[in-house]
Amino acid sequence: MTAARRSRTWVAFVITVMTVLLAGVASTSVASWTTAVTATGTVTTTRVAITQQGFGALSATYLNSSINPLAAGFEAPGLASTGAVTVTNTGAAAGVATITLAAGNGALGTVLNRSVWPVAQSSDCTPQSAVGSAISTIGTTWASGGSFTTASLAPGASAVYCVRSFADRTALAHASGAQTVSANISATLSAAGWTATPATDTLTLKTAAVYPLTATITPDNSQLGWMKLRLASDPTTCLQMAGDGGVGGAVNVGPCVAAGQTKPYTRSIWQLTGAIANNTILTLRPGTATTARLAAATDGSVSPATANTVLGAGGSAQNQRWFVQERQAQQYQLVSMLNGKCLGLVAGVGRLVECTDSATIVLTTPEAVVPSAGLGLLGLNISAILDIGAVRATSTAPGYKVQIANTANPGTWNSCVLLNLGQAVVQPGSSSVSCVMLLTAGQANYIRVTDAGSDSDIIMQFVTKLTCTTVLTLVCSDPTVSEVRR
Repeated sequence: MTAARRSRTWVAFVITVMTVLLAGVASTSVASWTTAVTATGTVTTTRVAITQQGFGALSATYLNSSINPLAAGFEAPGLASTGAVTVTNTGAAAGVATITLAAGNGALGTVLNRSVWPVAQSSDCTPQSAVGSAISTIGTTWASGGSFTTASLAPGASAVYCVRSFADRTALAHASGAQTVSANISATLSAAGWTATPATDTLTLKTAAVYPLTATITPDNSQLGWMKLRLASDPTTCLQMAGDGGVGGAVNVGPCVAAGQTKPYTRSIWQLTGAIANNTILTLRPGTATTARLAAATDGSVSPATANTVLGAGGSAQNQRWFVQERQAQQYQLVSMLNGKCLGLVAGVGRLVECTDSATIVLTTPEAVVPSAGLGLLGLNISAILDIGAVRATSTAPGYKVQIANTANPGTWNSCVLLNLGQAVVQPGSSSVSCVMLLTAGQANYIRVTDAGSDSDIIMQFVTKLTCTTVLTLVCSDPTVSEVRR
């Protein structure tokens, strides 16, 4: 009994141990059937890209020659430059572009206006194109900035915008002659949930040698006197007619004063006449070609031409009109209304050059050439010594003729008689003449100087204000010249 009981106990123990072992084997087998799996593959996106073209090419330097000289009195808008900017979707998905113009940096930006409008193609953007529907979100000057968006651009499609800068000359002019503005553009494309790297560019706009207009060197329209136009670089040298030439003659520079005298050469004096009301636009009448006006030609040459009487703004005589800009205090440049170029010297002869050119003639404050008269008694007539203030060169003939009129009959001019030997003539090499003139008591008297060869070629005319109080004593006031007329 004891042995049998021990045998059953052992068997039970063995069974128990096997059960545990089998249970352990089963757990291990389940663990070995579980494994980790790694996923592989590629995620692709649509290419998104944008370019812009033309913005930097809008950079410009504005000169006087960039400004329309026939704009009203040279004071109207005048300047306008136009160019196209193209934004292109160079990616593979359609998208919308955002174009941003940054506010410009520089003083010119506040006075230089800007219009931007869409066009179908760049060929539709020309200087003659009318402004279309201007974009309003970017401001109206280069000092302002902002953004705008295009319509959806298909791959390869472009949006084109016309950009115009414009201003009047008054706004562009500056005492330094130069103003600048720089501005940036940025074009960004959003497509297929992605944004392309911005396409950027910069332009710079500036002026050069555009100075304020001035009437400083121009006499009042009722005081049309003669002046010497001295060079700023050498005050003893003046603008003059070469060899005392006439119509078609050459213009150059030379000594202001006649050799051995204190008076200027006739070839070195000019009569400045305001061509428009504000006297910033002139005509120049040379002392040796009194029926002519200094004129510019389209080939750049400069010489006196027969006077054209159409002197108003926009008239046909723009080649005879000059405006005066003040380069610095009491230094001036003469700018042709024909094309906005300055009077200069090339190979010693007058030519039109850009106002930035070192060959430009720079003049100082002109010095007036003033005629004078002195009277004495000679019987019942008056002996007069008239000094016209300039010396006609010895090579020039026939000289000047002197005539007189008075308030009683101002339309009748009588030649002054030189000691009863004929008409009083200012001979070459001299600036004055002595003659006998019959004056009317109680009348103001007028004297004029004409070319000896033609009464109609009036060089100067002035009022002496001479008044003789009695016929018997011929007591006359000093005939100080008070007015010079043409």
